[in-house]
Formats: sequence, structure tokens, C-alpha cells
Amino acid sequence: MIQLMKKSGRITIDLTAIRMGQDLCVMLTGGDRPHLGVVTIAAKGMDAQTLAFGTHKERFVTEPIAQVLSQRFSGHFVICCGIHVDQITKPEIDQVKVLSMALANDLCVQLNERGDDQ
Repeated sequence: MIQLMKKSGRITIDLTAIRMGQDLCVMLTGGDRPHLGVVTIAAKGMDAQTLAFGTHKERFVTEPIAQVLSQRFSGHFVICCGIHVDQITKPEIDQVKVLSMALANDLCVQLNERGDDQ
């Protein structure tokens, strides 16, 4: 299991990644009320597919991460995400995107160091 965290201002995002054989389950949560808002699935050579619960918009987090993982990870993967920040501002939404991508890159580095990216 890999656990990572990034924080900026009132935004905190936690990433947990669990290997499932050759595959990977990634969970991103944060903010005031962590939850399950969207699920994105993908693999190398496969377009990402996202399922959102209700009006959740976390696809703006999961789909760019899926692009990164599909280039650097050879197995199937799922990204579960729920980040809610009360009265979030546009700059804070941008910060969520930045922190999430930084976590995705850190995850890829750790997978590479462990030899788990093959």
C-alpha cells in the first residue's frame, strides 16, 4: 500500500493506492467531507471511462490522473475520488487540480522505485 498526502491552505488531499495483483486501486479523498463522488477506470491503451454519482464533478481530478497512469503503469487501474471543500473558490479548485496531479506523479515515482509499474 502507498499512502501520500498534499496540503495547500485549507485544501488537503490524501491518496491511497493498493495493488491488486498486476492492477491498482487508487483512492483520492479530501476536503471537509471525503466521500465517493466518481470512479474512473482505465488501462494502458484504453480510454478512461468515468461514472459519477449524481452531480459530482471529480472527473476533473480523475481523468487527468488516468492519462498519467495509462502512460506509466501497465496494469488495469481504478481511481475512486471524493473531495468536498465547503464554499470552494475557483483558485482552490485549481489548487485541487495541482495537488492531485502532484500526488499522481509521486505515485508513479513510488511505483517505479518499487518496480510496480511494469
